[in-house]
Amino acid sequence: MNLKEIQEKHTKNKKHCPRCIKFHKGKTQRQCFSTLFKLSKEAGGIFADKKISKNLLFALGMAIVLLEFLPFILLGKNAVIPIHDQLDGEIFTYILHAKHFLEKDFPEFMNGMPSSALMMASPASVVFYLFFEPFYAFLANYFFVLSVAFAGMFLCVQEIWEKSWISFLAAVLFSQLPFYSVYGLSVMGQPLLVWVCVRIYCQKNTIWNYFLLFLFGIFSSLVLVGYADCLFLVLFTYSLYICRHPAKKYALYAALFLIVLYACQNRSLFFSRFVSHRKEKEVLPLSFKNAFTEMLLEGQYHAASLHKMILIFAVVVFLVCLLFYYELNKQQKKYLWGGQRYL
Repeated sequence: MNLKEIQEKHTKNKKHCPRCIKFHKGKTQRQCFSTLFKLSKEAGGIFADKKISKNLLFALGMAIVLLEFLPFILLGKNAVIPIHDQLDGEIFTYILHAKHFLEKDFPEFMNGMPSSALMMASPASVVFYLFFEPFYAFLANYFFVLSVAFAGMFLCVQEIWEKSWISFLAAVLFSQLPFYSVYGLSVMGQPLLVWVCVRIYCQKNTIWNYFLLFLFGIFSSLVLVGYADCLFLVLFTYSLYICRHPAKKYALYAALFLIVLYACQNRSLFFSRFVSHRKEKEVLPLSFKNAFTEMLLEGQYHAASLHKMILIFAVVVFLVCLLFYYELNKQQKKYLWGGQRYL
């Protein structure tokens, strides 16, 4: 059965697809792209997915992730670990918080300073330092962040695209980016947050969503990325209210949940009278133009993506794909949903 026959079969089909029933509440939508997609997969057409086990690819990806620990296994404490912003900074924060767990002061830090003077970038990561010595705690946290990075991207792409091999490639490539594990899920947990939003959009409103938000919140930093993520959730909620999407209230609950979690977790930032020594440091920011150009070409220092070499190629591929999609949409626009609101 070719694509034209599939389209004709779909046109004659007067039944609603499950997605139309859910989003359009039974309104007539005979020529729905999702049903065309389903029929094409059944006929082995252009949208057909190869029957590759999702679980097998996920396990293979985790095995690739584990290969990153081979140097640590072979070299042990002689393994090379970047010093900057890790061994010379954040590690000591976790060590002190673990040593003086739930205490208000650090007596050995600058002749005694309040614990709020050293805020942890990933508060829940201190758990590893409570049970292991610093080197093994660092590795445990590194493995946790790397695993969540792979799993989050895999599940997010799988939810959107439903092709296991694309999910596998995206997750493996993302997990291989250089990152600072001492910052927890602030960078590498972003796909996990997007996956939660996709689940909410698809009306998969379960307690699992709030568990993932809780996990992301306690392993990330409000001042590094949390404020931007909260703003993103607020805008996401607002867009659903504008579209009158059935899941709008669940998006609101998710946004409020993360905001309240960050507020409780960082209450010392709002109520403490401690003045940081960094207040005396003069910071000269770049102009907007220079900052934007540097971020576009080089990326952020703590979230390096090494994309400069492939940026031009990526732009060309994007434009070609956009043109292809436009032509495909032009030929088959009567089979697409269109810009209808969710009523």
